[in-house]
Amino acid sequence: KNIKFMLAPHAIYTCDREYLLKISEEAKRLGLGLNIHLSESKAEFNDCMRDNGCTPTEYVASLGLFENKTLAAHCVQLTENDISILAKYGVSVASNPKSNLKLGNGIAPIYQLDKAGVNVCIGTDSAASNNSLNMFSELNYMTLLHKGTNYDSTAIPAKKAIEFATVNGAKALGFERLGKLEEGWAADIALLDT
Repeated sequence: KNIKFMLAPHAIYTCDREYLLKISEEAKRLGLGLNIHLSESKAEFNDCMRDNGCTPTEYVASLGLFENKTLAAHCVQLTENDISILAKYGVSVASNPKSNLKLGNGIAPIYQLDKAGVNVCIGTDSAASNNSLNMFSELNYMTLLHKGTNYDSTAIPAKKAIEFATVNGAKALGFERLGKLEEGWAADIALLDT
């Protein structure tokens, strides 16, 4: 009950069409969700447009992967239509702001995703592409980046960022009634000396 599994085809540039279709079918058969890196870089976006005539998000949707519960990592290079697709299918987006900055991939449109109703959560990607696994640092970067890029000091307030890291993250992984300090919810408590 406390352990969940997902099938994790890495990305469209490391997995061919047939493999992605097979993984999607297996996920449906087993009742498992999917975790995929999606639209992380301009190169991935441009290559997909050249090879498939559509964005990575449109491509993955056309293969039926989003018919499974899906957690998409990164989602940096998105169009307005991509955001609509992610919202339509209930895809969760795991943003990794420091990794995306370190790799020069850009800044995910988290503020717009959240406004569109996409379940946004947060991660680090890994120490290899981030130099850190510090979730508090990720939260700090996320809130500051989106205040600056949206010219709005109220964009992604602290409470919203904590929701990304807690209840939204639990939802993205398929855990229900987790991530809030509320009667009837399972919760761990962390006390911070501010």
